[in-house]
Amino acid sequence: MTLPKNYQAQKDALKEKVILISGGGSGIGKTAGLIFAEHGADLILLGKNKTNLESTYEEFLDRNLKPPLLHIMDLEQSNESNFQEINNVIEKEFGKLDGLLNNAGILGDKTPLENYKIDVWKKVFDINVHASFLLTKSLLPVLKAAENSSIIFTSSGVGKVGKAYWGAYS
Repeated sequence: MTLPKNYQAQKDALKEKVILISGGGSGIGKTAGLIFAEHGADLILLGKNKTNLESTYEEFLDRNLKPPLLHIMDLEQSNESNFQEINNVIEKEFGKLDGLLNNAGILGDKTPLENYKIDVWKKVFDINVHASFLLTKSLLPVLKAAENSSIIFTSSGVGKVGKAYWGAYS
């Protein structure tokens, strides 16, 4: 299905929908969150930077949008039980999850491969790949509880066409 160029979503298109956004404190995640809230969604913003999340929260208030729930979590340092905790909170607060936007990611170093540090390589994969897997896996129970849930993974064009020196990211 292709949307027409002039498509405009209805103002309440996401009313009563619960959506979690990883990397929700800045960039694409923050922008998506604000747009989803403008269309009526209840949001959970997950991120590692408390200052960014709180700043985004204030922006929701400034725009008279329903404030999101904030969940501070360092995806690199988290384990399966940390991810399960998110499912438990959503189940208790909402009983379901209509959408998951796996958006959190880091670039890592832009350097020739022979100079790439293994700890940076592992960090990129832990955040960009492993955390998305664990978050999705842990949230399947609340996603299945929703009538018609969706999971979206953001990605970059360098995942399809690599760029020199982009290492683990591409």
